Amino acid sequence: MNQLDEIAHVVQLSVAPVFLLTGVATLLNVLSGRLARIVDRARVLKDRLDRADDTHANAIVNESHI
Repeated sequence: MNQLDEIAHVVQLSVAPVFLLTGVATLLNVLSGRLARIVDRARVLKDRLDRADDTHANAIVNESHI
């Protein structure tokens, strides 16, 4: 039984980095997606600010600074 425990331990040690790398890659993917949405929203606000009148411009500036 001792040999089976050692094999199980080796398998655990070899598989653990895969799960860690998968978790890190997933987190980076989520953060990258959120950053892309923020950039897209900033571009939309910039386009709207160029065409907005004074009353709407203040609201757009306030939203872009939050």
